[in-house]
Amino acid sequence: MNNKKDKAHFLLHSPHGTLQIVAKWQEVNGTAIEKLGHSVLDAARTEHQKYLVVCGGNKLIRRAIDYLNDHMNVAPKLEAMEVHELEDKIESYLFELS
Repeated sequence: MNNKKDKAHFLLHSPHGTLQIVAKWQEVNGTAIEKLGHSVLDAARTEHQKYLVVCGGNKLIRRAIDYLNDHMNVAPKLEAMEVHELEDKIESYLFELS
């Protein structure tokens, strides 16, 4: 599809630091894992305190989350999750640092 966007980046600023949130979406078979490799590298280089990847779409959920979380040794700020986990993760980050 022309002009289809499969990712989005957000920054959440708090008094304790910044969360970089990346939303990834994949509806078709293809290069999902290859695309996620870039997220690992980005998370390893981020200046922000956390790098959260929210995965969605029929082809990206569990396999992608497992792949990303298996690479936390390379990028310790990285944490991948499904959309329904994001709110709790943000709350725990904000309140654990309070």
